[in-house]
Amino acid sequence: MSEIDAHLRTRLRIIIWKQWKVPKKRQWGFKKLGIGKDLARVTAYCGDHYYWVATKTCVVRAIPKKC
Repeated sequence: MSEIDAHLRTRLRIIIWKQWKVPKKRQWGFKKLGIGKDLARVTAYCGDHYYWVATKTCVVRAIPKKC
């Protein structure tokens, strides 16, 4: 069950990342979720490597398991 849970959470993070289509919107979303300005900017311009962004960047901290 924990593997399924981790997979579903990753997919939800990817969906949210895809909804924030442009870097400006991604930056805005990160700031709204409490991520600092500099880290939000660096992550917002990572591009469209969806799985990598959803698992290896501050997206995991912005959208934690407790939400």
